[in-house]
Amino acid sequence: MFRKTRYTYLPEEDAYLCPARQRLTYQTTDRHGYHHYVSDPSICQNCPLLEKCTSSRTHRRDITRHVDEHYREQVNENRLSTSGKSLYRLRPQTVERSFADGKELHGLRFTFYRGTAKVQRANLVAATAQNMKKLANLLARKDRLHSISSIFCRAERLELVGHKKDEPNRTWRFGSSTA
Repeated sequence: MFRKTRYTYLPEEDAYLCPARQRLTYQTTDRHGYHHYVSDPSICQNCPLLEKCTSSRTHRRDITRHVDEHYREQVNENRLSTSGKSLYRLRPQTVERSFADGKELHGLRFTFYRGTAKVQRANLVAATAQNMKKLANLLARKDRLHSISSIFCRAERLELVGHKKDEPNRTWRFGSSTA
């Protein structure tokens, strides 16, 4: 049987094109938000691809498409692009690592609360703790880089204070200030 991917969606006509180049036109939208596109049984009953297209006794093919499916197509197009594939390779280190930390370190394996609101509140507290930890690590890394660069910059301004070369209690002082 042909899958839905074998049919081409024509957005300007709001219709599908089957592998035999026949149109499946819009019929209705159900209460779950799916558009139904159906073929013309009089055309399909003489089609050579009928056995691969449908097993319906009425010789009619029905394809459903959600009203927001164009968003899903955009996401898939982005995911399958070159940049999307390179970002997807980083997923175990970033996204899945965050879930693993939440599970292992923040008690998200199970809950002690009942009710959606209480569980959601506990999960938000755990997510806040994770975000604060990330922020602290980023600031520490930034501060570490800043402190290393400041040491190199200050090294040029250091002066040796002391009158004799053999004096064991030498102290370092910054710049020409005497404070």
